[in-house]
Amino acid sequence: MLKLVYESRDEIPEEYQALYEEVDGKWRLKAEGVQDVQMLNKTLEKEREARKTSAKKLREAVNRVSNLEEKLEKFPDDFDMEKWNEVQGKSPEDVAEVREAYEKKLKRQQTKYEEQIASLNDSLEQVLVDNGLTDALVDSGVKKPALLKAAKALLRDSVKIIQVGDRHEAVFGETEDKLPDAIKAWADSEEGQHFVSAEQNRGGGGGGGGGGGGSSQNPFHPDTRNLTEQGRLINENPDKASRLAQEAGVKVPGLT
Repeated sequence: MLKLVYESRDEIPEEYQALYEEVDGKWRLKAEGVQDVQMLNKTLEKEREARKTSAKKLREAVNRVSNLEEKLEKFPDDFDMEKWNEVQGKSPEDVAEVREAYEKKLKRQQTKYEEQIASLNDSLEQVLVDNGLTDALVDSGVKKPALLKAAKALLRDSVKIIQVGDRHEAVFGETEDKLPDAIKAWADSEEGQHFVSAEQNRGGGGGGGGGGGGSSQNPFHPDTRNLTEQGRLINENPDKASRLAQEAGVKVPGLT
C-alpha cells in the first residue's frame, strides 16, 4: 500500500516515484487537497507542543509559589528581636530593617509568580480549547480550512476548562459533555452538516436548489442570528456570507 509520506525517495516503489515530490526533507504524494491536510497536521502539532510547554511552565510556576509560601510560613510571626539580636550581634533597628526588606522581597516574588500562574492558566486554557476544538472538528469531518475557522469561532464560547484530578480538560456546554462526543453530535446535526468537508457532503446533488436565496433576514445580525443559515452561506456562498457579516458588524474568521 502506498504511503502519503516517505522519509526518503528510495523507500518509494520505483514505478510510483514520479507521483511524489520532496517537501521539507520528506517525499510527499502530489495530490489535490494534500497541502491542506499537511498544513492542518502542522497546525495540530504546533498546538499540541504549545499545550505541553504551557502545562510544564504552569507546574514550574506553581512549585515556585509553593516554595515561597513554605518560606513565609517558617518565618515566625512572634519574631523576638532581642533574641535575634543576641544571636546575630545586630542592633534591633538593623534586625527590623532586614526583616522588612526580606518580607517585601518575598512578597514581590510571590506576586510575580501568581501573575505568571494567571497568565499561564489563560494560555493553557486557550491552547486546550483551540487544540481540543480543532481535533474534534477535524475528526468529525470539518476539514476545509475556512469552514474549520468559522466552526471554531461559532462553538468556542460553549467550550470551557474543568480540572479533573491533577489535569485540565476541555468540555462542552452546561452539561460539560466530553468535547469529542459533543462536537461529533453537533457535526451530525442539521447545523453542523453545513460545515462538514465537501468530500463528505458530496453526492447530495449540488445542495438542494430550493434554498436558493435563503432567508431574507441577515443570519449574522444579533437580532436574527441563525447558525444553520450562517453555515450554509459560508459553505455555499462565501462572498454573500462575507457581505452579510460586514453589514451586521460581525467578524467571522475565514471570511474576507
